[in-house]
Amino acid sequence: MEPQIAVRTSRPTRRAFLEKAQIERFFSLGWLLLPRLFKPREIKRMRRAFDRLGRRAERLPTGGDYRGSRFVIDREGLHGAVRIHRVAWCGACEPVLAEYGADPRLLRPVAELLGSPTMNQLINQAHFKMPGDGVMFGPYTFHSSEPHRSDHPRRALINGYSACGANRRIYPGCGSGRLLCAD
Repeated sequence: MEPQIAVRTSRPTRRAFLEKAQIERFFSLGWLLLPRLFKPREIKRMRRAFDRLGRRAERLPTGGDYRGSRFVIDREGLHGAVRIHRVAWCGACEPVLAEYGADPRLLRPVAELLGSPTMNQLINQAHFKMPGDGVMFGPYTFHSSEPHRSDHPRRALINGYSACGANRRIYPGCGSGRLLCAD
């Protein structure tokens, strides 16, 4: 495993960020959705990073590791259109996505759930559903769904964290397991 580098944010985690119902929902479902966490200009920035990942995926001959990210793609036929299932540790190719994965607005509620200001970031994944691509997200993701049938792309940036040392599984990507601090 890579050496761990602590990333510190500027404020302590002492203030409660989550409501009791959110905490109960997390421990019941295993995930938490924090709507309107980022500003529209930040979403635009993430969208541009996703667009660059998509263009990169189109140029790759096959899926696999590229610049520290793992592209899970397939093609229809030898030179057909690429279908992007996900990019594991997308922040290696697109540092802006790693930056948002370490954003204090995410880390503070995570620290509250974990009961500790320090955590390991296990995943930083970009999930794609492009018009007509037929990609489905399985039941292992919070956004499991049927094949995409709309005219608009859907993308999700998924970050996963654990208490330090609580998870022994090795996830793909050069940043997996990085140590983050919420205070």
